[in-house]
Amino acid sequence: MLLLSPQRLSQAILAVSNPISIESAVVLGNQTSSNDPGTYRDGGWESQIGNTYFQFYADTLHCDVNNAANNCELSTFHANTLALSTSNPQVVTEFVTPYPAAVCDAGASGYRLHLTNIISLSSTTGFAFYVNISSDTSVDIDGEPVGSGVATITYTGSGQPSCSVTPQFWGESEPLWGTNGAIGHNLDGYIYFLGSLSSGAPGGNYSDVYVGRVAPGSQTTLSAYQYWDGTEFSSNRLYNPNFNGWSPSAVMTSAPQGSITYNNYYNCYIYLFPGPALSAQILASTAQTPNGPWTSPVTVFQGNNLYYAPVAQGHFDTSGKTLIFDMSIFSPIYLETVKLTFN
Repeated sequence: MLLLSPQRLSQAILAVSNPISIESAVVLGNQTSSNDPGTYRDGGWESQIGNTYFQFYADTLHCDVNNAANNCELSTFHANTLALSTSNPQVVTEFVTPYPAAVCDAGASGYRLHLTNIISLSSTTGFAFYVNISSDTSVDIDGEPVGSGVATITYTGSGQPSCSVTPQFWGESEPLWGTNGAIGHNLDGYIYFLGSLSSGAPGGNYSDVYVGRVAPGSQTTLSAYQYWDGTEFSSNRLYNPNFNGWSPSAVMTSAPQGSITYNNYYNCYIYLFPGPALSAQILASTAQTPNGPWTSPVTVFQGNNLYYAPVAQGHFDTSGKTLIFDMSIFSPIYLETVKLTFN
């Protein structure tokens, strides 16, 4: 029988009730570009530097009308492209046309990077987590994730942002930090980040989500990072197979990516993630702190396709009464924008 400490027991009790109630969930439509209609996106993270909001895309295809019917497989492809958000949640503006240019595309020799959302550090700088991916497709069709690290992004207000990559911090036996979202400048001053272990790693399990934190300004110092052990934050890093015996912050579903946002309507953190494979659902759990306890999930969107990588775009309504999110569609690959209205 599993015995819980008084603290863990109280957390488990607190985690039962999820306050989210949906009045409506409306599909606004596909995400488009104001100055380049030939772009097709995948995985668009909400990002911020100073007062400017961006979308940081995992993958971008550019194709013409003739090739669109073929799912753009013969077209120009880039990872890690940035676009400016606009007042319309469905529309972004490219920095470079007609082929959006990659930012932070230079990983270690033989590897490529996938970046997550940018956390603002000042009026001109921010940082993002990245996953290092090898070309080994024997484990994963898109290549094998072998670790994660951080990159600094600089934006002066004109031209495309620039990037400086810090050498990889964490290995493949550790959670891929940032892949389940990051959130900055919380009330306690820390930046929090979530991650899970790639299913391609031995013993990997996407559904166990762990959490860590770092103080702003210390993000390029590995020793400054702390990790939640179920009771407190510690400098001890989490290694597979038993992660020091620590419990995950949350058990979600078998999904490689989610996103975290703070909601002023419910006064709590919301974590969006896809439902089990082929469920055509987007789910949401809530917590009072990023390290949990997290509530049982509720369904916030039900459709008829395979959805993944739901990313909250909380800056469109800071009251929290509504929440915009983007989700990736598996076939053909593109981004769709959804507006939730809460009861």
